[in-house]
Amino acid sequence: MSNLIILVATLCIIVRVSFGCACYPENDPKVRFCRESIVFKGTVLSTVYLDDITMYKVKVQKMYRGYLGYEVWLKSSSSTGSCGVHLTEGIPYLLTTTWDKVVHACDWNTPISTLTTDQLYAIERNVDCE
Repeated sequence: MSNLIILVATLCIIVRVSFGCACYPENDPKVRFCRESIVFKGTVLSTVYLDDITMYKVKVQKMYRGYLGYEVWLKSSSSTGSCGVHLTEGIPYLLTTTWDKVVHACDWNTPISTLTTDQLYAIERNVDCE
């Protein structure tokens, strides 16, 4: 009986681990930019942790695709295993999301300071997504 309990517990752990975050790798910045509904430069003003959700209040500094107001609340899973992201308050980011305002690890959410000169140039010139 104890062997059965150990087997069931092990299978539960394996199933839980196998359903972690998995993204289709995309290294082309143009494709990453163009597949998103909303792309903008923003700085995290505050963070609220709610059980398994993290909420980020973000000041929108510049819109590149789509439209958001002056400030927006974005949500993410608190777990990186569920594709959650961690954003640091006070850091300017290039943020991407869909209309549901969920940010996750599969999106292009990166500090502006890590973008190359070519990437910044293309984004500022509003990449042609046609």
